[in-house]
Amino acid sequence: MKRLIILTVALVAAVGSVAALTSAEEWTVAVSAAAIHHEFSLMINQGAVDTLNEAGVEVIFTEAGGDELEQVAQIENAVQRGVDAILVHGITAFALQGAVETAERAGIPIFAMDVPLTGPNVIATAMSDNYLAGLRMARYLVGHLGGEGKIVLMYCPGIPVLDMRYNALQLVLSDYPEIEVVAELPWQAPAYVQSSLEQMEAFLRANPQSGAVDAVWSCADMPAIGAAKAIETAGRGDEMFVIGMDALPEALELIGQGTTFKMTAAQEPYEVGVAAATACLDHLVGKDVSRWIYMDVTLVTQDNVEEFQHRYDEIKEKSTL
Repeated sequence: MKRLIILTVALVAAVGSVAALTSAEEWTVAVSAAAIHHEFSLMINQGAVDTLNEAGVEVIFTEAGGDELEQVAQIENAVQRGVDAILVHGITAFALQGAVETAERAGIPIFAMDVPLTGPNVIATAMSDNYLAGLRMARYLVGHLGGEGKIVLMYCPGIPVLDMRYNALQLVLSDYPEIEVVAELPWQAPAYVQSSLEQMEAFLRANPQSGAVDAVWSCADMPAIGAAKAIETAGRGDEMFVIGMDALPEALELIGQGTTFKMTAAQEPYEVGVAAATACLDHLVGKDVSRWIYMDVTLVTQDNVEEFQHRYDEIKEKSTL
């Protein structure tokens, strides 16, 4: 954690120096969020907005409620308003490609948060190191299985950051032939938790025997929460464990309670937003910025869960979005 704290301080210091350079400028920056319906999305966008506000920049914040077509319209509206830059936290790059191209034609730089975007005007992408996260999750899984067992994957392809975690898992599993993937269970957006709960319930009904599954790997916390609830309701928590990623408050609560949900990989979403906004400000004053900015992840278990609960509570209390 010491390294992450140092990183945050460095970013705040960078914002302070940039703020001095931009205080006389009349910049307007749009922050486009696909949604802020859970804490992860909220904190990414809050980090970006806080950083821009601190620098004295006029911020136009929009939120599309999970509707990608609405987000495209909001980005195109920001282009029409002649903003100086746009920060984007999207769902998929494909859905936003047209909006990115519209911004490119207008000469407006784009800064992506969490979900990578493509185009010559995409100056930087700030995100968690999802390959590293996937490797750490997979190592935890393998270690707690002892190198053998049956696992269920909660996974839907097509979302880049989730695909990275999944690909890292597959790479690790290739070294452990005695670990068998017995099912891949998808979910339905936006009912991530409920649809995953139903998928896991159906799997458990079809496989009532002890030993049918030893662990559930989920590429994100919301499907993991649904799976964990189904397992607990079925009274089979002593047969298997669940791991996820995002460190959402409900996941942290389940881990703290000692349920079948044993581990989540915590991202630093607020710092992702800070990093993207800092890159934007640096670019606007003519500085070179890294095309890819990666944040570390930390595995959260019962041993350190209270630390993360306290940190996220503090950020949520200060939220203005």
